[in-house]
Amino acid sequence: MTSHKNLRILAIKAQILNTQLYVESGTIKPLTELATRGHQVTLFASTISKPTRRATTSLSLKLVQMRNWVPLLSLIYFELAAFRHLLASIAHIDVLILDPTSVPMLFPIIFLRRLCSPFPTILLHVESNVVYVGNPIREALCDFVDVLWTQFSSIAFDKILYISPMLSELYHELYRVPAEKAGVWPTVVEASFSESIDTVQTDDLRRRLGLGRQYGFLYHGALRIEGGLELVKAFRILREWSVNAILIIVGYGSDREVFAHYIKQHHLEDTVKLLGPVDHTEIPKYISACDAGIVPLPDNIRWRYQCPIKLLELLAMNKPVIVSDIPAHRWIIGNAPVAFFLRGTDPLSIAEGIREFLAIRCKLNPALGPDIVRERFTPQRIADSLEKQILSRQTNGSLTASNAR
Repeated sequence: MTSHKNLRILAIKAQILNTQLYVESGTIKPLTELATRGHQVTLFASTISKPTRRATTSLSLKLVQMRNWVPLLSLIYFELAAFRHLLASIAHIDVLILDPTSVPMLFPIIFLRRLCSPFPTILLHVESNVVYVGNPIREALCDFVDVLWTQFSSIAFDKILYISPMLSELYHELYRVPAEKAGVWPTVVEASFSESIDTVQTDDLRRRLGLGRQYGFLYHGALRIEGGLELVKAFRILREWSVNAILIIVGYGSDREVFAHYIKQHHLEDTVKLLGPVDHTEIPKYISACDAGIVPLPDNIRWRYQCPIKLLELLAMNKPVIVSDIPAHRWIIGNAPVAFFLRGTDPLSIAEGIREFLAIRCKLNPALGPDIVRERFTPQRIADSLEKQILSRQTNGSLTASNAR
């Protein structure tokens, strides 16, 4: 077998995809880009209902439709389907890409195949470290599975691609994952993310949001008490200080009612606008309508080593941002003068940071944000990196196999 341009790629993703998520997924966009380059790319995934629209005609989707089962039974059902599919196709593919959840179930096929051949090239895409707080039994089980897939993939996989280099370092320290097997596959944002903006519509949305002469800050994404409620409390403090600022919250989550109750209890309806979820295609309009974004993720193991898409989207649209001072944000932003770093994520620190940001915002240069995204975080950049690593491995594997013969 020799290296070649047109690769046969199979990606297996255990996470359930819905009609929107599979369009916006940070995994799927680079796969779609690889497909547009002539590679034969298949994504094997699960879905709750049949998708109503396709993200692309070049990426082949093989979806397992799930029933209304409990999560564990659904996962077992999907993994058995994935096992059958991989067993039938592993001899006919050049590249296999997995997520951690699928590793323990599919490892027997991978291990037996690896005993016979250095092909296919096998990649693992790690989008997050395992963090579970709550039931001690489930927490212990998650930790066990985390160790299991890490040890398996360290043995038989060619590359383990983490969402950030810091997460790679964490797994190296925890489980001694070989440094030569580590790579980076971060969250992605389309270079054309801001192209749908209409100035008239943006001005109208700004009026409807009640911004007027007030400075509008946007927080978008999942609503969690951790990190999010402290931000709402900070705007209560800003109102007491008579700071001319409004917080726009776009998103949904299990803690939304807690947010709504706090806003109503403290009469913050004119200061904090809780809008609920919107279609992903609408997000650029809300970013454009606001003056700045804010991403106050707390400095804990859940967020410290991530690559938050909300920050990339804000940067892609020339918006100055206020961010917490965590390694994830420092890695993305570097030394570019596009952000103000908070000294803490408690309500008072956030409020003080916003007030200081308003005083120095003219010193920032948000026009550098799109350059950061284009250089490192577009699907094209990630596809370039994947192609380079895969083709290098294909060539080296071919030489090794030839020498062995």
